[in-house]
Amino acid sequence: MGEYIIYYQGKIVGRICDDRFLVKPTKSALDLMPDASRELPYEGAKEMLFVEDIDELPPHTRDSRVRLHKCTEA
Repeated sequence: MGEYIIYYQGKIVGRICDDRFLVKPTKSALDLMPDASRELPYEGAKEMLFVEDIDELPPHTRDSRVRLHKCTEA
């Protein structure tokens, strides 16, 4: 699988690489996923939150637009 960068309102908010969905560890993302493990997208990169199963997020965040908005709030 290739690597993909996920943008929201012109900012990088996450990546898909090596069959993993990784999200920047913003305050909002940490609030939504406090127990998420941190992983490196590639050697030398900053740690990101690993989204193991998107369906395990709280029900009110399952709409993709809400998830992206909440994860990118500073």
